[in-house]
Amino acid sequence: MTQAKLAKKVGATQPNYHRWESGPAPILGEQLKKLAKVLKTSPEALLGRHPPKEARFYDNSAGDDLNYYGEVAIHFCGGGAPLLLSISEEAFSSLHHDLQLNHAFVTVKSLANQTVAIRTKAIADFDRADVQRVQRMILITDEQYAQLVADGNIKPEDLEKERKKNQEETDRIFKLASTTTYQLSSGQRRDVYVDDDEDLYDAFCELIEFEGGEPADDMILLTAEGSHRIVFVNKGALDYVSIPTHKYEAGSVEAAAADLEGMEQ
Repeated sequence: MTQAKLAKKVGATQPNYHRWESGPAPILGEQLKKLAKVLKTSPEALLGRHPPKEARFYDNSAGDDLNYYGEVAIHFCGGGAPLLLSISEEAFSSLHHDLQLNHAFVTVKSLANQTVAIRTKAIADFDRADVQRVQRMILITDEQYAQLVADGNIKPEDLEKERKKNQEETDRIFKLASTTTYQLSSGQRRDVYVDDDEDLYDAFCELIEFEGGEPADDMILLTAEGSHRIVFVNKGALDYVSIPTHKYEAGSVEAAAADLEGMEQ
């Protein structure tokens, strides 16, 4: 359907509908519900707010893509900080298989919304880490803190210090799930916020989907912070790069839509 036809069905003008699609104007509640009904989907899906996938812990009835394998710690030849990932059974099997091949990079999807491309030659070793380390990273509610104090696991005078420590770790996890982070073979780690999802996809699609892309194309170009900053990253100097899975997948959809629009023209 054209924008004009969709706008008419939900009781809006075509210019207003165009502003919904392009982003400057929010969709009002009732019109969002009408639009979802016309398109036979949900309001959440239209806004890109799909229900989160729920990982299953040691549940044989769950698919391998959701069944929790554990933490994997990947150590690097250059001595940089190890990369700690919570992954599914399927992700572990894929990682183990891909490391047997002669690819420049291997890709791992974690259960924490990270898609991580790791330079194969930078890996020294990897091992399954202690599951308790994951549990210490999970956000603790006020009720749980109260119970920990009541049970004597935290002294009342240490409560605020424990809260601060846990919040810092939680903030780190959320940052990894929303920001592009890369570690160089020197051990330096840098963060880049790429605002445009399609730009993020364009920057990393060869690296992730084609085992590192063409060898001659050694630099990754990142358009960061709303085009105000350009970053070039040497692939040969990377330990790994971690990008938000939801932004990468949204960028893939946008790139495909642009390709289709170009073909129609």
